[in-house]
Amino acid sequence: MRVSVASDVGRVRAGNEDNYCVIDLRPAWEGNLYAVADGMGGYEAGEVASALAVLTLVDRVREGMSAEPQADPEVVLRDAVFGADQAIFAEAQRRGVSGMGTTLTVALVGRGKVRWAHVGDSRAYLLGSGGILQLTDDHSLVGEMVRNGSLSEREAMVHPQRNILTNALGTGGLSRVDTGSTEPAADDLLVLCTDGLTNLVAKEEIQALLADRSDLDGAARRLTELANERGGHDNITVLVVELS
Repeated sequence: MRVSVASDVGRVRAGNEDNYCVIDLRPAWEGNLYAVADGMGGYEAGEVASALAVLTLVDRVREGMSAEPQADPEVVLRDAVFGADQAIFAEAQRRGVSGMGTTLTVALVGRGKVRWAHVGDSRAYLLGSGGILQLTDDHSLVGEMVRNGSLSEREAMVHPQRNILTNALGTGGLSRVDTGSTEPAADDLLVLCTDGLTNLVAKEEIQALLADRSDLDGAARRLTELANERGGHDNITVLVVELS
């Protein structure tokens, strides 16, 4: 199972508030955990929030799988995301800062399935012979507008309110965590990415750049370069997993 990751600060931000993880869960569970998180609240607060989300997620998933090997993985993922929300809220209270939060998009790959959990507007895609499928819904104002038909996906990419989230970690009272699962084909690709990519690069372009499987590292880098060529307004992270 090949994994390629590219993360770039972009052309505007002073630092990188994105974080990610690639974790082998054995012996707690026979599978791998992947995640991307896009922090908010200013560089220091956003960087702390996204890092804390990923660290808490990994600890909680390992703990949940070890405590009960037959537990429903989606439930473990959901509970871990709620735990990350509480951890970020507590840290914000300790620091005396407001607006500290993050998105979090997680995939657990193993036992023939991809299971995911999601909060915010980072995304998970599945690429295969049938095309590119967005697994997650954006928890954002424009995401809601796309789903109700008042905006197209292309219009959403340039909408002035595209960065307004309707759901994020860090409130301490998170009410919604989306979860789901799918059974991928052996040659599918899983892509997790932050909105620094998807606000500037359409899903069809992501699919086209990942069509050549011989150099996934180069393709991941090329995706960040393309976002930078179009302005690089945000941090950019893309994580690609070849599901074999």
